[in-house]
Amino acid sequence: MSFLGAGGEPLVDSIADLVRAVPGVRTIYTAEPLAATLVGAAISTATGVAERRPLITMKDHADSTAVSIRIGTDDSAGVPDVARLVFEVVAEFLRQLGYDPASTTIDVEVASIG
Repeated sequence: MSFLGAGGEPLVDSIADLVRAVPGVRTIYTAEPLAATLVGAAISTATGVAERRPLITMKDHADSTAVSIRIGTDDSAGVPDVARLVFEVVAEFLRQLGYDPASTTIDVEVASIG
């Protein structure tokens, strides 16, 4: 399934913009598994074609949607509070787009602190 925002931009890009705006978020890391990231980097190096890796992953399952986000935080706020706020911001955004909160999973992983 192609997840596109109202302006035709990938929905994951809109989510990444929202996450970047959350106080305490220093960076967003690719949410793909490390092995997939390394394989993609090796292919890009071999072919000379830069591959754009999505920072946020969004997958559609039979009757649910899963969103994965990996962030780095700074020292301006408590880590649990930052992760919780990222979750809340993304959940509200998806709810406004019509996604059912009961069938939408949002995984926020803190990959680095400070």
